[in-house]
Amino acid sequence: MAQENRRSPINRDASRATAYSFATEKEALTCDRTKTSRMLSLNGKWDFSFALKPAEAPKDFYKNKVSGWKKITVPSSWEMQGYDKPIYKSAVYPFRPVNPPHVPQDYNGVG
Repeated sequence: MAQENRRSPINRDASRATAYSFATEKEALTCDRTKTSRMLSLNGKWDFSFALKPAEAPKDFYKNKVSGWKKITVPSSWEMQGYDKPIYKSAVYPFRPVNPPHVPQDYNGVG
């Protein structure tokens, strides 16, 4: 069976390799990316604020320490933690009309 390599890039993401950085040869030889001193896990509880409209999202929140925000578990999606409803790519979008690159301003959850 002949394969036509020119067609393989159609309808798929580009190939890529995942690389990890290790501080020492000893760390690299463990073959455990979680054991490197250069890995920082972002898993855990994060402060979270949710707004149904972009205009209601907190402004300049990154300039000060936040207070009064809820906590969510990362990694996860905010929809699975009770904020807004899930949007599935295979389903009809809950907003109309879809007009890229413009996003709806009356309903478009922001976290």
